[in-house]
Amino acid sequence: MASKSTSVPAGIERLTKLLSHLNKAPRLTLPGVKSLSVSYAFRNDHFGARHFVKKDLPRIRWANPELDIDVKRPHKEVNERWKPELIVTFDQGLPVSFSLQDKHSSTILKELMNAAGGEPWAAYVRSRKAAGLPIIEGEHGGEAGGEEEGRVKEKEKGQYEEMEAWPNWEEFQEKHPEAGKSRSLSGGASKAKAKKKEGKAKKKDKDKGKKDSKETKKEAKTEVKKVEDATEGVNEVETEEPAPVTA
Repeated sequence: MASKSTSVPAGIERLTKLLSHLNKAPRLTLPGVKSLSVSYAFRNDHFGARHFVKKDLPRIRWANPELDIDVKRPHKEVNERWKPELIVTFDQGLPVSFSLQDKHSSTILKELMNAAGGEPWAAYVRSRKAAGLPIIEGEHGGEAGGEEEGRVKEKEKGQYEEMEAWPNWEEFQEKHPEAGKSRSLSGGASKAKAKKKEGKAKKKDKDKGKKDSKETKKEAKTEVKKVEDATEGVNEVETEEPAPVTA
Protein backbone atom coordinates (compact mmCIF):
# COMPACT_ATOMS: atom_id res chain seq x y z
CA MET A 1 0.00 0.00 0.00
CA ALA A 2 1.41 3.37 -1.03
CA SER A 3 2.29 5.69 1.83
CA LYS A 4 0.39 8.96 2.16
CA SER A 5 2.21 12.14 1.22
CA THR A 6 3.44 14.17 4.18
CA SER A 7 3.60 17.42 2.19
CA VAL A 8 1.29 20.28 3.14
CA PRO A 9 -1.48 20.96 0.57
CA ALA A 10 -0.87 24.11 -1.44
CA GLY A 11 -4.11 25.73 -0.24
CA ILE A 12 -3.22 25.27 3.43
CA GLU A 13 0.30 26.54 2.82
CA ARG A 14 -1.01 29.72 1.18
CA LEU A 15 -3.49 30.24 4.01
CA THR A 16 -0.75 29.80 6.60
CA LYS A 17 1.44 32.40 4.89
CA LEU A 18 -1.48 34.81 4.58
CA LEU A 19 -2.40 34.52 8.26
CA SER A 20 1.25 34.93 9.22
CA HIS A 21 1.38 38.17 7.24
CA LEU A 22 -1.91 39.49 8.63
CA ASN A 23 -0.98 38.73 12.24
CA LYS A 24 2.64 39.86 12.25
CA ALA A 25 3.66 42.57 14.69
CA PRO A 26 2.73 45.28 15.10
CA ARG A 27 -1.03 44.88 14.99
CA LEU A 28 -2.22 47.87 12.96
CA THR A 29 -5.21 48.96 15.03
CA LEU A 30 -6.62 52.44 14.39
CA PRO A 31 -8.68 53.42 17.45
CA GLY A 32 -11.08 56.27 16.84
CA VAL A 33 -10.80 56.12 13.04
CA LYS A 34 -14.05 55.94 11.08
CA SER A 35 -12.80 55.52 7.52
CA LEU A 36 -9.83 55.47 5.16
CA SER A 37 -9.88 56.58 1.53
CA VAL A 38 -6.96 55.98 -0.83
CA SER A 39 -6.65 57.26 -4.39
CA TYR A 40 -3.83 56.45 -6.81
CA ALA A 41 -3.25 55.69 -10.49
CA PHE A 42 -4.48 52.38 -11.88
CA ARG A 43 -1.03 51.63 -13.28
CA ASN A 44 2.38 53.02 -14.30
CA ASP A 45 2.60 55.56 -11.47
CA HIS A 46 2.23 56.02 -7.70
CA PHE A 47 4.20 52.87 -6.88
CA GLY A 48 4.51 53.53 -3.15
CA ALA A 49 0.75 53.97 -2.76
CA ARG A 50 0.14 50.81 -4.80
CA HIS A 51 2.43 48.73 -2.57
CA PHE A 52 0.85 50.20 0.55
CA VAL A 53 -2.59 49.06 -0.63
CA LYS A 54 -1.32 45.62 -1.66
CA LYS A 55 0.91 44.89 1.35
CA ASP A 56 -0.30 46.95 4.32
CA LEU A 57 -3.98 47.68 3.76
CA PRO A 58 -4.98 44.00 4.20
CA ARG A 59 -3.31 44.04 7.64
CA ILE A 60 -5.21 47.22 8.53
CA ARG A 61 -8.48 45.63 7.42
CA TRP A 62 -7.69 42.49 9.45
CA ALA A 63 -7.01 44.52 12.60
CA ASN A 64 -10.01 46.85 12.08
CA PRO A 65 -12.91 44.77 10.68
CA GLU A 66 -15.47 47.58 11.16
CA LEU A 67 -13.36 50.23 9.42
CA ASP A 68 -14.80 51.70 6.22
CA ILE A 69 -12.11 51.52 3.51
CA ASP A 70 -12.46 53.02 0.04
CA VAL A 71 -9.86 52.61 -2.71
CA LYS A 72 -10.03 54.60 -5.95
CA ARG A 73 -7.79 53.57 -8.87
CA PRO A 74 -8.66 55.76 -11.87
CA HIS A 75 -6.78 55.52 -15.15
CA LYS A 76 -4.11 58.19 -15.39
CA GLU A 77 -2.70 59.56 -18.63
CA VAL A 78 1.01 60.37 -18.85
CA ASN A 79 0.36 64.10 -19.19
CA GLU A 80 -2.03 64.28 -16.21
CA ARG A 81 -0.69 65.88 -13.05
CA TRP A 82 -2.39 64.78 -9.85
CA LYS A 83 -1.01 63.21 -6.69
CA PRO A 84 -2.04 60.08 -4.79
CA GLU A 85 -3.67 60.71 -1.44
CA LEU A 86 -4.78 59.04 1.78
CA ILE A 87 -7.70 60.58 3.69
CA VAL A 88 -8.26 59.57 7.31
CA THR A 89 -11.62 60.39 8.87
CA PHE A 90 -11.82 60.18 12.66
CA ASP A 91 -14.94 59.45 14.70
CA GLN A 92 -14.73 62.98 16.04
CA GLY A 93 -13.28 65.72 13.87
CA LEU A 94 -12.60 66.61 10.25
CA PRO A 95 -10.85 64.36 7.73
CA VAL A 96 -7.06 64.55 7.59
CA SER A 97 -5.33 64.09 4.24
CA PHE A 98 -1.83 62.76 3.54
CA SER A 99 -0.05 63.21 0.22
CA LEU A 100 1.44 59.90 -0.96
CA GLN A 101 3.48 61.46 -3.76
CA ASP A 102 6.84 59.69 -4.14
CA LYS A 103 6.60 57.97 -0.76
CA HIS A 104 7.54 54.37 -0.03
CA SER A 105 4.86 52.11 1.40
CA SER A 106 6.78 51.90 4.69
CA THR A 107 6.77 55.71 4.96
CA ILE A 108 3.04 55.85 4.21
CA LEU A 109 2.30 53.23 6.87
CA LYS A 110 4.43 54.96 9.49
CA GLU A 111 2.81 58.37 8.85
CA LEU A 112 -0.66 56.83 9.11
CA MET A 113 0.10 54.96 12.33
CA ASN A 114 1.83 57.97 13.91
CA ALA A 115 -1.31 60.01 13.28
CA ALA A 116 -3.96 57.42 14.14
CA GLY A 117 -2.37 54.42 15.87
CA GLY A 118 -2.94 55.72 19.39
CA GLU A 119 -1.17 54.43 22.49
CA PRO A 120 -0.66 50.83 21.24
CA TRP A 121 1.37 52.15 18.32
CA ALA A 122 3.26 54.63 20.51
CA ALA A 123 4.25 51.80 22.87
CA TYR A 124 5.45 49.72 19.93
CA VAL A 125 7.55 52.63 18.63
CA ARG A 126 9.17 53.12 22.04
CA SER A 127 10.07 49.44 22.28
CA ARG A 128 11.61 49.40 18.79
CA LYS A 129 13.67 52.51 19.48
CA ALA A 130 14.87 51.08 22.80
CA ALA A 131 16.04 47.96 20.98
CA GLY A 132 17.73 50.01 18.26
CA LEU A 133 15.46 48.57 15.58
CA PRO A 134 13.70 50.34 12.68
CA ILE A 135 10.06 51.22 13.33
CA ILE A 136 8.88 49.47 10.17
CA GLU A 137 10.63 46.24 9.22
CA GLY A 138 12.82 46.80 6.18
CA GLU A 139 12.17 50.55 5.94
CA HIS A 140 15.90 51.33 5.62
CA GLY A 141 16.53 48.79 2.87
CA GLY A 142 16.34 45.02 3.12
CA GLU A 143 12.76 43.91 2.68
CA ALA A 144 11.47 47.23 1.33
CA GLY A 145 14.56 47.81 -0.78
CA GLY A 146 13.64 44.97 -3.12
CA GLU A 147 10.16 46.28 -3.89
CA GLU A 148 9.18 47.67 -7.23
CA GLU A 149 8.50 50.94 -5.45
CA GLY A 150 12.28 51.34 -5.26
CA ARG A 151 12.01 52.72 -8.78
CA VAL A 152 10.67 55.94 -7.26
CA LYS A 153 13.67 58.25 -7.46
CA GLU A 154 14.65 61.02 -5.12
CA LYS A 155 13.44 64.30 -6.60
CA GLU A 156 15.11 67.66 -6.48
CA LYS A 157 13.63 69.86 -3.77
CA GLY A 158 12.04 72.32 -6.22
CA GLN A 159 10.50 69.53 -8.29
CA TYR A 160 9.16 67.79 -5.19
CA GLU A 161 7.53 70.98 -3.93
CA GLU A 162 5.96 71.45 -7.35
CA MET A 163 4.47 67.94 -7.24
CA GLU A 164 3.17 68.50 -3.72
CA ALA A 165 1.19 71.44 -5.11
CA TRP A 166 -0.58 69.18 -7.60
CA PRO A 167 -4.30 68.58 -6.96
CA ASN A 168 -5.58 65.29 -5.60
CA TRP A 169 -7.70 63.02 -7.79
CA GLU A 170 -11.08 64.55 -6.87
CA GLU A 171 -9.83 68.11 -7.42
CA PHE A 172 -8.32 67.13 -10.77
CA GLN A 173 -11.48 65.32 -11.89
CA GLU A 174 -13.62 68.33 -10.98
CA LYS A 175 -11.69 70.42 -13.51
CA HIS A 176 -11.38 67.56 -16.01
CA PRO A 177 -14.67 65.58 -15.96
CA GLU A 178 -13.50 63.17 -18.66
CA ALA A 179 -10.37 62.14 -16.74
CA GLY A 180 -10.16 58.54 -15.62
CA LYS A 181 -13.02 57.32 -17.79
CA SER A 182 -10.92 55.88 -20.60
CA ARG A 183 -7.35 55.41 -21.71
CA SER A 184 -6.05 56.96 -24.91
CA LEU A 185 -4.89 54.56 -27.59
CA SER A 186 -2.22 55.20 -30.17
CA GLY A 187 -0.51 53.39 -33.02
CA GLY A 188 -1.25 49.69 -33.24
CA ALA A 189 -3.63 49.77 -30.29
CA SER A 190 -5.97 52.27 -31.94
CA LYS A 191 -5.81 50.38 -35.26
CA ALA A 192 -6.61 47.12 -33.52
CA LYS A 193 -9.56 48.74 -31.77
CA ALA A 194 -10.83 50.21 -35.06
CA LYS A 195 -10.47 46.84 -36.80
CA LYS A 196 -12.33 45.11 -34.00
CA LYS A 197 -15.10 47.70 -34.20
CA GLU A 198 -15.31 47.24 -37.97
CA GLY A 199 -15.51 43.47 -37.54
CA LYS A 200 -18.36 43.84 -35.06
CA ALA A 201 -20.21 46.13 -37.49
CA LYS A 202 -19.83 43.60 -40.32
CA LYS A 203 -21.05 40.78 -38.12
CA LYS A 204 -24.00 42.89 -37.04
CA ASP A 205 -24.91 43.60 -40.68
CA LYS A 206 -24.54 39.92 -41.54
CA ASP A 207 -26.72 38.86 -38.64
CA LYS A 208 -29.29 41.48 -39.62
CA GLY A 209 -29.27 40.14 -43.19
CA LYS A 210 -29.89 36.62 -41.92
CA LYS A 211 -32.67 37.86 -39.70
CA ASP A 212 -34.30 39.78 -42.57
CA SER A 213 -34.03 36.70 -44.80
CA LYS A 214 -35.67 34.52 -42.17
CA GLU A 215 -38.45 37.06 -41.68
CA THR A 216 -39.02 37.26 -45.46
CA LYS A 217 -39.28 33.48 -45.72
CA LYS A 218 -41.61 33.41 -42.76
CA GLU A 219 -43.83 36.09 -44.31
CA ALA A 220 -43.88 34.18 -47.62
CA LYS A 221 -44.92 30.98 -45.86
CA THR A 222 -47.64 32.90 -44.04
CA GLU A 223 -49.02 34.28 -47.31
CA VAL A 224 -48.95 30.82 -48.91
CA LYS A 225 -50.83 29.44 -45.93
CA LYS A 226 -53.45 32.19 -46.25
CA VAL A 227 -53.97 31.37 -49.93
CA GLU A 228 -54.20 27.67 -49.19
CA ASP A 229 -56.76 28.29 -46.45
CA ALA A 230 -58.81 30.58 -48.70
CA THR A 231 -58.83 28.11 -51.58
CA GLU A 232 -59.28 25.00 -49.52
CA GLY A 233 -61.73 22.62 -51.28
CA VAL A 234 -61.95 24.64 -54.49
CA ASN A 235 -60.13 22.03 -56.53
CA GLU A 236 -62.37 19.33 -55.12
CA VAL A 237 -65.67 20.88 -56.44
CA GLU A 238 -66.90 19.13 -59.59
CA THR A 239 -68.60 21.43 -62.10
CA GLU A 240 -71.16 20.06 -64.53
CA GLU A 241 -70.35 20.46 -68.16
CA PRO A 242 -73.08 22.49 -69.94
CA ALA A 243 -75.54 20.39 -71.91
CA PRO A 244 -75.16 20.67 -75.63
CA VAL A 245 -77.63 22.98 -77.30
CA THR A 246 -79.85 21.24 -79.81
CA ALA A 247 -81.43 22.97 -82.70
